[in-house]
Amino acid sequence: MTSWIPCSQDDYPALKAVADTRNESCAPTFPFEKYEWTDLDEELLSGCPAPTFDPESPHLPHRRTLIDFLYDVVDRYKLSKRTLHSAAHFLDKFCMAFEVRKSVLQIVATCSLVIAAKFEEREEMIPAYSRLSGELQRNHQMREFREMEVKILNELGWRTRCITPVHAVMHFLSKGILFKSDVIGGRPIRPEIEFDVRHHAENYLDLVVLDYGFRNFNSLVIGAAVVHASRKSVNMKEVWPKELEEMTSFSEEAIKPCSNLILQRMRANRALQDYDAFLLSAESPFTPDNNFAV
Repeated sequence: MTSWIPCSQDDYPALKAVADTRNESCAPTFPFEKYEWTDLDEELLSGCPAPTFDPESPHLPHRRTLIDFLYDVVDRYKLSKRTLHSAAHFLDKFCMAFEVRKSVLQIVATCSLVIAAKFEEREEMIPAYSRLSGELQRNHQMREFREMEVKILNELGWRTRCITPVHAVMHFLSKGILFKSDVIGGRPIRPEIEFDVRHHAENYLDLVVLDYGFRNFNSLVIGAAVVHASRKSVNMKEVWPKELEEMTSFSEEAIKPCSNLILQRMRANRALQDYDAFLLSAESPFTPDNNFAV
């Protein structure tokens, strides 16, 4: 059974940096959403979830579909990306501890989402099971949702606060990841570069929650790698200046494996999307108008 392994703040100074701002209202340079760091308490900051990766977990063949389902629900109910990432973490942790039947996976994902929402959203934003039941492929009684929620909470040890890659990136953004010394193409950066960097960061965060392979990395490493990949994607001359190394406590060498994987997976996804678009285009010999039946 997977366990939570506490991390010292000395090991991850970025955690201490979040703790230092818990009584301040941070205004991120380009926030993903309005968020108060006061929500992060001492208990959370005294530990963080260890990377959990089990290539033999039975839920993996269905994980992409489950995360897509969660993403649709988050979008429909206007929930935050923090809720999505936390729900994905709870889902993975539970499914690695128990062999969950395929017919039950969707209710596990739904309960994981509600648990995450209870700790990440305002009370009025938390979706009720009576509403969410209509999103599922099978009909479930309210008793099944309540029982599954308790099972997940028991597996989590009722520790439902965790730092996800989204939390880490938001913290780094609140500190500022662009500097006066930054140069692109031999010229100082333009103000609109902020929005380009944010756009890349949002895309990369969507990627890492979908791709189970990133469970090999600690959330803070992923957060720093997202920042690194975003700056690299806008062709920043110095991708990882000393200011970012001091802020995150990670050297460029420490985050490069994760950053390179982010960029590699993103290129592969874009190539697949381009290929799918080609198959549906008029130039493709495989359009629905062509009859290849045998």
